[in-house]
Amino acid sequence: MLGTRTDTVRARIAPELKNSVERIFSSLGMNSSQAIVLFFKQVELHNGLPFEVKIPPNSPLNMATMTDEEIDAALQVGFDDIAAGRCIPLEKAHADFRRRHAKWSNTPSR
Repeated sequence: MLGTRTDTVRARIAPELKNSVERIFSSLGMNSSQAIVLFFKQVELHNGLPFEVKIPPNSPLNMATMTDEEIDAALQVGFDDIAAGRCIPLEKAHADFRRRHAKWSNTPSR
């Protein structure tokens, strides 16, 4: 079999997004290059994007409708954010919340 000729695709991706997605690819047994080839093949087969592009509703998670695996995955996202330092101290979160919502409160913001 003759060597397959390839071309290069370059994209700038936020490191957090890249790392998160690469963990998912790894759990699926593929790397980023294989996932990109898969995506391109699907675009070619569908003659367009292989999924609907829309803004998802911003609804809170409902544990009553989630499986144990979905709850574990949602919790893991939070644990990963904490481990990566993507969090703020509780006191700052409370202060920011009070400041943003002071007009609806009977108590003065700090």
